[in-house]
Amino acid sequence: MYYSIFDNEFVARLTNKSFCEKRMKQALDYVSSQGELDVDLLIYEWLVIDVCSRLRLNYQQSRQAQTNAIQILKATGYKKLLGEVYLSLGNSLRKTEDNSKAIEYLEQAKDIFEDIQEIDLLFRTLRNLADAYEYDKKEFVAKQCLYQAIKLQPEDEYLLPISLEDLACLLIKVKEYQEAIIHYEKALSLYENLSFSRGWQWRINELAKTYNEIGDTESAQRTLARPAPRHKTND
Repeated sequence: MYYSIFDNEFVARLTNKSFCEKRMKQALDYVSSQGELDVDLLIYEWLVIDVCSRLRLNYQQSRQAQTNAIQILKATGYKKLLGEVYLSLGNSLRKTEDNSKAIEYLEQAKDIFEDIQEIDLLFRTLRNLADAYEYDKKEFVAKQCLYQAIKLQPEDEYLLPISLEDLACLLIKVKEYQEAIIHYEKALSLYENLSFSRGWQWRINELAKTYNEIGDTESAQRTLARPAPRHKTND
């Protein structure tokens, strides 16, 4: 993810290799300078290094930049930005050999976003936490994260059906088919309301297989015949 302090134009310019290298050098020169540094600018430059490092696929340097930013942010009171850095660092470690560390960072992000009521960021954090806990085979905790997420009302209207689908897939994995069907049906209804058809065939196939698992072949057939949502047009 990119941090809220960067505008879209700046991020787009960073994808240019020569600009990215130039901006990276400027940032490294600033953070390594011996003079008196402006705290806000120091945080900004460390996050520039983070983004540039990830664009250059240097994830070790990215994580170090994030860690340095965290140390400064803890003393500043910039809670939202600190939460975003924890979220990004957790995501970079998620489903790796450092997955337990990812969970630690994501839990810290969750606590911050709960405290300052950043609903969309909390929603995203809970989804990523669920993924990390599932990777550690802690399906019960993963389910609790997703149940907490779907109770929220995110501004991004696509987040809720995605999380309902995540929960349904997890419930299928642990063979809680009846509950999975309830959440899958809710997700599909929301996708229909949003006229979102990407991946539709895969979704209805998964739901049909779940109906078959409980012996409800009639509902399985009805699901397979369900048409993909059509894009809404203005009259």
